[in-house]
Amino acid sequence: MTRHFDDLTIATTVQNNIALCIAMLRSFDANVGTPAGIIVLDDASEMPPHFPTFSAPVFTLRNQTAAGFCKAADRALREVQTKYALLVDADVVF
Repeated sequence: MTRHFDDLTIATTVQNNIALCIAMLRSFDANVGTPAGIIVLDDASEMPPHFPTFSAPVFTLRNQTAAGFCKAADRALREVQTKYALLVDADVVF
C-alpha cells in the first residue's frame, strides 16, 4: 500500500546530476510514499533536465546562471505551497 503525503512537497536542486536526482525521487516513491508534489530547481545545468513520470507532479524551475546550492534551495523552497517541505539533496537514497 502506497502512503500519500498530501501536505508534503519534496524540494531539490540539480546541476548536471539528473541521474542522481531521478534515483533519489524513485527511492522516495518506492520506500517512503507519494508526496503532494516535487519541485526541482535546475541550477544552470549544461542541458535542461527531463524527468520521467512520477506518482507526484514534478515542477521544474531553472536558473540561467549557477547560483549555488543555498540560493537554489531557497528559490525551490519558496515555491512550496504545502504545509511541509522536505529539502533533499539529489544524492540521497531512501
